[in-house]
Order: sequence, then C-alpha cells, then structure tokens
Amino acid sequence: MTDPDQITAARSRREWALLARASASSLRPAALEGVLAVIDAGPDTERFVERFRSTSGGAEPPEQYAEQWAGAWQRDRYAALADVLPEQQLRRYRELCESLGPAPSLDTTPQPLAWPESEEQGSPENLAAMTGTELISHARQFQPTPTRFGTNAEVFCSQLQAAVTSQALIYQEDAPQFAELADDHLAAVLDGFRTAIQAGQQLSWATILPLVKSATGRPHTSDTGTLHLAVARFVLAGLALQNTQQIPTLLGDALWDVLESVWSAARSPQDDLDGDQQSVWDESLETALRAAVAWALWRREHGAVFQVLFTALDTLLLDAAGTPAAAGASPVGRTVGSLITRLDALEPAWTRRRIEVLFNLDTALGRASWMAYLSSMSSLTESVVSLLMDVYRTAARTPAVDGQDHRDLHRRLGDHLMAIYLAGLLGLDDESTMVDYLCSSPVAGVQLASSLSEVVHHRDLSPDTRDRIMQWWTWRLTARDDNANGPAPQPEELHTLIGPLARNDVFRVIWRLEQLSVVLETTGSLGRDRRIYSFLAEAATDYLGPVLELMHRWVTTLDMYDYAPRIRESDIRAVLLAGLASPEHQELARDIINRATYRGHYQFAPLLTDTDDQPGPS
Repeated sequence: MTDPDQITAARSRREWALLARASASSLRPAALEGVLAVIDAGPDTERFVERFRSTSGGAEPPEQYAEQWAGAWQRDRYAALADVLPEQQLRRYRELCESLGPAPSLDTTPQPLAWPESEEQGSPENLAAMTGTELISHARQFQPTPTRFGTNAEVFCSQLQAAVTSQALIYQEDAPQFAELADDHLAAVLDGFRTAIQAGQQLSWATILPLVKSATGRPHTSDTGTLHLAVARFVLAGLALQNTQQIPTLLGDALWDVLESVWSAARSPQDDLDGDQQSVWDESLETALRAAVAWALWRREHGAVFQVLFTALDTLLLDAAGTPAAAGASPVGRTVGSLITRLDALEPAWTRRRIEVLFNLDTALGRASWMAYLSSMSSLTESVVSLLMDVYRTAARTPAVDGQDHRDLHRRLGDHLMAIYLAGLLGLDDESTMVDYLCSSPVAGVQLASSLSEVVHHRDLSPDTRDRIMQWWTWRLTARDDNANGPAPQPEELHTLIGPLARNDVFRVIWRLEQLSVVLETTGSLGRDRRIYSFLAEAATDYLGPVLELMHRWVTTLDMYDYAPRIRESDIRAVLLAGLASPEHQELARDIINRATYRGHYQFAPLLTDTDDQPGPS
C-alpha cells in the first residue's frame, strides 16, 4: 500500500484504494506522510498528454483537460484516506470534490466501459491531415462498425472533434460545408471549434455563425439535443472569452436568435425521451440561458440594448412556475438561481419583481433556484442577500434531512450564513437565525466552524472580520453554559477552528494562548493540528512561561496511544529545549518531559540527558 508504484499505477488503482481505505487508521504517521507525499506530488501528466495526442491525431489537449485529469487522480486517492487526512490534504480533497464532483464509490463494482484502444479503434486515420472537403466527405461516408460494447461511432466523433480543434483556423474557411453532416458529426465539429476557442485560437465568427444557425434550424427530434447543446456551448465559450474573441457587435441579433432557437427547441414537447436524452435537452436549455446572460453583459459593455433577455426570462418563468411540478422548472430554476446576482446587476428592478416567484420554496422552480443559488457561493451580494433574507431564515429553521444531496445543501446554507454574518449583514441575535441553524442538525456547529476556518486560514483579515470571528468564537463558547446560543459546541467544532485561529497572526498571542487553554479545558485535548504546535513553538520565543504552563496541563491528558506527541514532535521539542535553556523555566520543562515519558512518550527523555551534558548559561 505504501509502494509509490502501486499508488500511481492506473491498472490497480481500485485495488489500492480499497486496501488504503481498510488500512488507513492503522498506518504509522511516517508511512501516512510517505503515501500523502506521493499523492500531493500528483500524476505524470506528460503520459496523459501523450495518450491524448495518440488518440486525437496529434492534437494538443487544452490545458484544463490535463489539470482536471490530475485533479481527479488526486481526488480518488485522497478519498481512500479521507478518514485520516491532515487538514491541508483534507482541504485540497474538498476543493477537488467541489470542482470535479465526488470520487467514484468504492462500494460498487465497476463494469468495464470499453476495451483497450487497440481493440476498439484499430488504426485510426489522421483526420487532421485532411482538407475540409476531404474531412466532410470522409465523415459522410463513415459507417459505424460493431465493437464489443456497441459501435465505434463515439470514437469517431471524438477524433473528428480533435481534428477540428487542431486545424480550426483552416477548417473555419469551409464552415458552411459542414452543414452537410449528420447531427452527431456536426455536433463534434462545433465542439472542435469550441475547444479551439477555449485554447485561445482567434476564429472568424462571421464565417462560422451561418453554420451555427443552420444547426438550430434542423427538424427537432429526440436525438438533436446533443447538437443543440453543442451550439449553446460554442456561443457561451465565445461570449465568455469576448476579450480575446472580439465578436463583431453586428452579430448580436443573430447570436440572440440562435440562443432563442435552442431553448425554444428544448421547451418543445418531446415524446418518448429516455432519461439521458432529457438530461441533454435540459443541459442545452441551461447552457443557452447562461449564454444569454453572457450575451446581455456583452451587449451592455458595447452600449447596446439587452432588455430582450428579461422579456424571454419572464416567459420561461411563467411556464416553469405554472405548477409545483412544471416541466422544465428545474433547468430554468438552476440557471436563473445560479446567475441571480448577474441578473440583478443587469436589471435590479426585474430581480425585485420576480424574487418571490424565483425563490418560492413550495414550487419546483423555487427549490431548484434556491439550491443553485446556494451552490454559487462566490456570487453573494448585499442586494440579493437582503431580498432573500426571509428565505435564509426559513431554510435555517428547517431540520436537516438525511441523504448526501440534502447534507450538501445544508452545508452550503451554513457557508452562506457564515459569509453573510462576516459581511455584517446578519447578527448573532438576528431573529435567532444562527441558533436555528445550529439546532437544525447535530453537525451544524462543525459545518459552520469548517466554513469559518477557511476564512481564518487566510492571513489578511480586515479588522472588522477579525472582530466578528472573535465574537463568533466567544458566542459559541458561552453555549457551553447557556443553550440560548445554540447547543454546546462539540469537541470537533472547537478543534476544527482552533488550529487556524492559533496560526493567524492578526489575533494577539496572549488571546490565542487563552483560547487554546479553553479548548484543552473543554475537550481534554489540543488535537493534532500542526498549526497549533507550530504556533506554540513560535510563541515560546516571547511567551515561554504561558506556553510551558499550557503544555504542562496538556501533557497530563495524554496516554501512550496519543498521536500528537509523535507527529508534532519537532515543535514540541523546540518548546521543551527553550524551557530547559531557561533557568526560570527549567524545572517546569523537566516536569513536562518526565510526565510525557511516564505516559509512554519516550522520545523526549533524551532531552534531559543532552541538556545535562551542555554547559549552563554564563
């Protein structure tokens, strides 16, 4: 399990993960650190790039592809060790899950999705070497051949996309001719142009837009959802990168017509759609709406009118809010909810008119909007928060429900409440909102502490933020004796926050030492967070007495199985050596060492012998 070759091996990654999960709690600290060092270093991305080139006619992968693959590689290995991850790796693991989604479950046996490339594809042609006319002719003549798991149609589409990406500047000149292709092949071509844009290639929108418009003009069937999704993604990519793409403003109306065609098709009744097909149509609607908001921002920047966006949104919302289970409510709600702050910036009066419809939690539209809004943590604004304060209070009073999705939503609500509190928009006694949330789940206090610890981790806190953090900490400590401030904090809640507090220099040293003493008194432990012991080692320079007194009380709580003295040995030794070198504190330092030795931590005993051999202070 600790062999670096096995940790990085692709073929045995599942077997390694199962073994790591089963053995994690019994790993020695040194062994765990060695495993984490391999995972922290990440995979060999060059091998990934070479494999991409070999399967895409020599095309280079966009930078984010390799980054996402490397992130997923780390995420899956961190997941196997989730129960024993130190704070730094745990934070990285959560960030990866946030951006890439959760790691695949180890509790289900995966089924093979494809055979090795050599069996599945044979010898793929280098499509990128063809002229545009040759490529179109080849795609029109392509006939899928059976494979062990269906056909090679998807493989061909992937090759087609990669070829267009690598030769987009050439193929754009033949763009109108690509309209001859079948839906799936045209979608691959548009995806190729999109990835070229995202890779920084400057394309001619006037040349490609007629092809895009022709794609939306095709008859609507259950299978054209993929094509419409490719159209919406292409337009969104260009509008999101408008500073580099320089889309001519004269194309504004044509772009709007394209986007309107996409969501009109997505809203048209479709019979006999399976789950996957419906998901594609929903995603095409969401992507088109996101592109429409980007279009409005682009139009505003160039001094052009964009109010047609809000007329279209009114129509979509009217349909989506028709009944609690209205078809299309979820994709519309997810999109508008996640973009509400941008919409508010574009047209504040519209937001105020529609806020009650958008976030009515009794409707599918409102629930979808709320969940999407909670997921868009970076977009909090005072204007939107004030409009949604009643919804926040209602949600805080709602008991948490079992299930991963519900737990994630409840955690995001806590993240929002903490951000709103730190921004000065919510008081601790504001209609008991914070108390209600703390009472809504047994882990609510830990969730809020975790959210706050991410803020405290950053050193550059403003004085107002620092004061609010201290106020929060004191308020939670008073709950030990007064449940008017919520349930008493659990040890995990205090340990989650005290490490970042101890390491942040914006708080006075004496205050931090006092809070560590409170945590020790309340929980019977200082925990294992490396930042605590690093702080103690630094504080010992000017506050040796208080640090040794704290350490003396701490050492009496230890038993021989405690990890902290082993994994934080260097910092603890630094404090003890400072104490032994000080005539004023030497006796206390010796007593700490003796007590630690008595409790099975023999690694500190040699300090007494070593210092006895050294000449005393002159």
